[in-house]
Amino acid sequence: TNYDAGIASRIFMTPVISLDIFVNQIDQTSVLKLERSRFYSFSSTLIHSKSKEAGLSWKVGSSNDDRTVKLDYKYNERIENFSEHQSLFNGQQFNNLNIVYSDRISEDTHFLAHVGYKQSDTEYSERFFIDERQVFDASNIQVGFKTKYLGNSTLNLLVGNSHNFQSDTVISTDLISWSVENNLVLSDNLQVKLTSKRRFNTSPNPNFTGTKQTDYVATVDWRVSDDWMLKSVFTVKQNLFDSGDDATANEFTQTFNWQVVDYLSLTAELMWQKYTGGASQFEHDGINGNISIHWEVF
Repeated sequence: TNYDAGIASRIFMTPVISLDIFVNQIDQTSVLKLERSRFYSFSSTLIHSKSKEAGLSWKVGSSNDDRTVKLDYKYNERIENFSEHQSLFNGQQFNNLNIVYSDRISEDTHFLAHVGYKQSDTEYSERFFIDERQVFDASNIQVGFKTKYLGNSTLNLLVGNSHNFQSDTVISTDLISWSVENNLVLSDNLQVKLTSKRRFNTSPNPNFTGTKQTDYVATVDWRVSDDWMLKSVFTVKQNLFDSGDDATANEFTQTFNWQVVDYLSLTAELMWQKYTGGASQFEHDGINGNISIHWEVF
């Protein structure tokens, strides 16, 4: 039985201080996505996963204030087993902490300072013939700004240092990191969003603890009419591992949405995927598509 259950609450402690709390639990059986399965040599891809997630978000100040501070913390525990015989695939624990400080320096521009910390502890199945336990530990310190331009368009830019300390190998590494988000509003019906991130992250390949990850995403949202909407997303994700091997994922998704009547909509999706790199067990280049119907009964 698959289920996804959660609860969330927002508490206003004062007019300018708020606290968000959430808890979520998921139990599901699904096929392992190609982006993950390409790093493994086993034939079975049907995985039964159980995960528990909890977190909080504490914010001082509002969007209209000159200064704001926001703290986000998230804890996640996930166990994945091979569905056929319920033996361990992997078990992971994640801790994520992010603090963002914002200070207005002009009418449309804010100075930003970001401090982040991510820690994960992963246990793998013995059948992979690799280290059974891996620990990832990294911090991220960045400064930059966010600003409005051309009316409702926005630009967020953060640049800094990502520091990776691998406690199992006692190796410290530094990397120039960045986070860029440009949301260009061309009209009421057409928006273009460009994002890029570079930082240390947990490795998708079980042979390595961490990876230098760089992401590029371009999204176009176009409301053709009241009934038709098109969305195009192009993603490039690059991973560079300690061995010098790399793994690149290229994806393009085109979504068509048709509002047939008030309570009935039709969505068609076409996706192209290409996965390459010396760190992968196999390479993939293919196209798939799906059609779904959404019907609101009440």
